[in-house]
Amino acid sequence: MQKLLDFVKNAPGTGLVAVALALAISACGNVGQVSADSKSAAVSISPTEKSSLEGLEGSSYQNSAQWRDCVSSASPFYPDVSGLVGKINPVIGKMADISPPVNEVALLDAPPRGENSVGVFLCNGMSASANALYRTVSLSNDFIGRLKEAVRANGGGDDEFVSGLAFVLYHEIGHAVLNHSALKLRGDAKFGLPQELEADQFALDVMAAVGISTKGVETARSVADVY
Repeated sequence: MQKLLDFVKNAPGTGLVAVALALAISACGNVGQVSADSKSAAVSISPTEKSSLEGLEGSSYQNSAQWRDCVSSASPFYPDVSGLVGKINPVIGKMADISPPVNEVALLDAPPRGENSVGVFLCNGMSASANALYRTVSLSNDFIGRLKEAVRANGGGDDEFVSGLAFVLYHEIGHAVLNHSALKLRGDAKFGLPQELEADQFALDVMAAVGISTKGVETARSVADVY
């Protein structure tokens, strides 16, 4: 849940990324409702912004050494995250007013992500618990392990662990789907609390839609780097 800019600073190709995100373009822009029963709204982006954001993703993909630590299928938590990705995809398919559209979330072993998709990677060696850069989401295997340990220490079961993991994963997917990276591109020096709360709401909406309880949310907050 670390701020998006922290991820950018630690990503491959940091020079280009840092310079691009420092550009002051404009303030926040129009939004569109994500779904009829969702309280979250997506930031509208122009074709030029889309091209710039995809360029930032492409820059981050250039360091193959870093992405070798993000082979999702090698993670011990691959089955857990894969199951949660499977749950969100039917919900993604019903969302409206997202431009460019998001047709699916995919758990990947290597970049790039597919067109009109959100790519999710499970990574070793991350300093942050989780990150989002446009429509690329990375989760730390270390964080997921610490979350599982914290749930067990509190006497919780697998359902609480899955709940906490779902909240963090869906929160970061929320940043991606809601186009929050565009706000960074427009020159906001800090990733704002309103966007964090919107991503929280997105996560909670998805969890309610797919029948995942919120019992692990507070544990996830205590373990993750939030706000």
